[in-house]
Amino acid sequence: MTTINREDSSYRDHQSIVYISENRVFRKIKNNKKKDITTLLNSDFYKKNTNKIIETNFLQNSEVEKLDFKDSKDLDSCFWLEHKKLETIIYPYEMSFSQLKDSAVFFLDLYLEALENDFDLVDATPYNVQFVKNKPIFIDITSFEILKKDSYFFGYKQFCEQYLSPLLLQSYSNIDFNNLYMGNLNGIDLSIVSKILPFRSWLSYNCLINVHLHSYLNSKISSSSHKTKNLTKKKQMSIQQKKLLLKNLKNFITKLKNNKKTYWSNYSKENSYNDDEIKFKKNLVRKFIIDLEIKNVIDIGCNNGVFSDAAISSGAEFSLGVDNDTGALDDAYEMAKKKSINFLPLYLNLLNPSPSIGWLNKERKKFIDRFSKKFDGVICLACMHHICVGNNVPVNQFIEYLSKFSKKILLEFVPKEDPMVSNMLSNKKDIYENYNLNFFTNEIKKTHKILWQEKILNSERVLYALIKND
Repeated sequence: MTTINREDSSYRDHQSIVYISENRVFRKIKNNKKKDITTLLNSDFYKKNTNKIIETNFLQNSEVEKLDFKDSKDLDSCFWLEHKKLETIIYPYEMSFSQLKDSAVFFLDLYLEALENDFDLVDATPYNVQFVKNKPIFIDITSFEILKKDSYFFGYKQFCEQYLSPLLLQSYSNIDFNNLYMGNLNGIDLSIVSKILPFRSWLSYNCLINVHLHSYLNSKISSSSHKTKNLTKKKQMSIQQKKLLLKNLKNFITKLKNNKKTYWSNYSKENSYNDDEIKFKKNLVRKFIIDLEIKNVIDIGCNNGVFSDAAISSGAEFSLGVDNDTGALDDAYEMAKKKSINFLPLYLNLLNPSPSIGWLNKERKKFIDRFSKKFDGVICLACMHHICVGNNVPVNQFIEYLSKFSKKILLEFVPKEDPMVSNMLSNKKDIYENYNLNFFTNEIKKTHKILWQEKILNSERVLYALIKND
């Protein structure tokens, strides 16, 4: 029997605990929440939003008894739910601007609909919103409560720091939010954002109220004395006031744009390949997907998603793309939505990947722990030279890293003679005497079998199809 362990991140909510096995997700909830949850799951609101809220069912005590939970089952004081398990769990600092914006608008729409149906939400964090086939889905059932006549917007500060702050930094100041966010999993502090945003933000009603004034009041609360004691009291809001606030936030966020143009965001138009060469590489991607019967693929250095698109059109069922260029990722995400393909692009700097952070370094899991051995194949095109030449990572270590995701790899070697590598070496000392095709091939053969290799049309670049030795 598989032991079902407590999820490390499940400690903040004192009303419920999440447990995860290999294929199933469970939640133990205290009985004082039973009325809220029962009312929700039996409501028309939930039934008509099963595509927006995680599929959830009650677990009978007889079923719980049969399962090997590591902790106490507490059948007298708690009840149990089972959620549909998602294949991927991502964090807001791994999202592109457009993804985080869509997540925010989705949350606000869901919250407004909940209020219309006599439900409230006590959390407003993007960690509760995941993406399935590029459509957001809400995963925290226990955030819902039966609506009270007047109540505080408990998630307001949380929403502003975890949604609004990063979006404004990128939209108003052209600052990528990802690394700042990763440095503080609870979001980007309003006081920091208030200092960074340009003067024109003070002329925006929503920036003024939700960031600048909000930051000022928080600072007063933090240094509260008897003179500011009243500031610490939560202000109740009517339902209409809460709806108005949510609508204003939605209208404001909907209009935000990512104005930052990155070097690689125009890759499809400004790269060293012509149309014939791109077509040639796409055909090799198709050959890799079809010949090796790959269904789930990770695209390392996915850029605008052109090769993930080729993989999916060749029979792959899902592609997870990673890149550290936020402009290219926005392009990839918008392409995936437009074409309705199962391709999820994420922000990831291979040289500084998402780490294990939070309480006990376990609250948010590092990227490799979430996605190791989750794929049938790896696509890594026009990327290795950036890591190995641009940042001095040994070739054998890079190949080993790719192998953590899958035994099957499609890898592009870009030699020194290539214009991209020549540009890299123009401003640094060439310490790569052994960086050549023969050396690369010999390194591969130590750990992998070369299934085939193809020189790219009108280029010195070579694509290798590899499989790791048992």
